[in-house]
Amino acid sequence: MKENIESEFNRIIEQSGFHLFELIIRGSLFKPVFEVFIDSEKPVSANDCADVSRKILEFLDNEKFNFKDYRLDVSSPGVDRPLKFLWQFPKNIGRNFEIGFKQNSEDKRIKGKLVKLDNEKLVFEFNNTNTEIEFNEIISAKVLISF
Repeated sequence: MKENIESEFNRIIEQSGFHLFELIIRGSLFKPVFEVFIDSEKPVSANDCADVSRKILEFLDNEKFNFKDYRLDVSSPGVDRPLKFLWQFPKNIGRNFEIGFKQNSEDKRIKGKLVKLDNEKLVFEFNNTNTEIEFNEIISAKVLISF
């Protein structure tokens, strides 16, 4: 069931111009809770989440799943969630990150500012020098909030 729902949610979200970042289904079969996180190359607004939510609600109310009692939450992942996809990085150029990555079979961790992307290579300024990291070497990438 989760695969069918995820596939349909993904279709609806992509038609709306967004990406499905994560889908969490919890609760029970009789009262499921759908937590949907959407993202895009541009910032996601509350109106964007409301629009996607309405479209998913239409699908859930009209489809074969026949849920009578469910809860749907649609939001953007927020800065506290690690970045998972390459397309998320361009909108974060100039921000500070904590990056965990594997280079030459060694686990490394740095804090640095994302200064540019070159295809699948990310360039971070770390200790006044630029460090290039291939996207496929990244284990974790989290934007650091600065005040």
